[in-house]
Parts: sequence; C-alpha cells; structure tokens
Amino acid sequence: GNDTLSGGGGADAISTGAGNDTVLIHDASFLRVDGGLGVDTLKLDATASNVNIDFTAGGLGGKIYGFENIDITGGGNNSLKLTVQDVLAQGNTVDTAATAFNEAHLMVVSGNAGDTLTMANSASLKPGTWSAGTALSAADKTALAGLGHQFVSGDSYTVYTNGLATLIVDNAMTYQVL
Repeated sequence: GNDTLSGGGGADAISTGAGNDTVLIHDASFLRVDGGLGVDTLKLDATASNVNIDFTAGGLGGKIYGFENIDITGGGNNSLKLTVQDVLAQGNTVDTAATAFNEAHLMVVSGNAGDTLTMANSASLKPGTWSAGTALSAADKTALAGLGHQFVSGDSYTVYTNGLATLIVDNAMTYQVL
C-alpha cells in the first residue's frame, strides 16, 4: 500500500514495500532508508532544522535507496547535495507514456526559502551540463502527481536535464551547480 513511516531520529533502518510510500526523517544519522518499489518520498519532518543530506560525503548516498521525491522543507534551513549518478540511481520505477520525461530517471526535490539544493560533479561519470531549466507545465505536474510524485501546493517548479537524468526543483529553494 501507500504507507507513511516515521523515524525517530538516530540509527533508524526503514524499508518500505511496493506502493507510493513516504518516509519521514528527523536528521541524517539514520542507518538506512529504502523506499522500495513505487514512487516514494523521503521527507524531513516538520521539526527538522539545519539538516544536511549529502549523498557525496561519508557514504550517505549508500544509505538511501529508491526515493523519487525528496522534500527538505522541514522546520528550518536544510540542504541536499546530489550528483547526476544519484538522480539516475534513485529511480525505482519504470518509464510511462504519461509525460515526455523518462520517469525511471526522474527526481522531484522540494523545499522552501532558506533550503538549498546543490548538484555536484563526480569524477566517476562525466556529468555534462545540467540544462538551463524550463518551467514545469501544469499538465506535466498533474500527470506526475498522478503517478505519485509529490509537489508543494502552490509552488512552481523548474525542470533540469542532464543526459537521461531529469531533476524537477521547487523554485522556492536555492538551486546551484558546483
């Protein structure tokens, strides 16, 4: 089913099954979180503040599996750092004909003012260049929401692509490429 699970902070190990699941975390000290099959969301809980989720440092990327949506809104200024490989690797779904995007390699990142998404380069894959970005259309937003992707109500989003990877970013947050 479509479940919501909540970690209490600390060394949690959470695995979900099939379905469009949401896993709430309080900090980045978890042991492992696995979204399983479906379009899943990793979300900071409302009290999470000053949390840095960095896929590129300390093996954190090796602790997070199967999340097509990441929401770092939380309760303060939070940050997320990804590489193109992270976007490609997180997808645990198949492509559909619902949008022009390849949903198998698509990630939606949501946040609010004060939150930051950083896209880093990686030595193991030539990341090329993320596109300049285009506005996510209302039709595509509706289609993606129908598949289980989550968006902050009232926020607009920008679509960035890099090869097969598609990253859809909430315009309320800061986005930067290193």
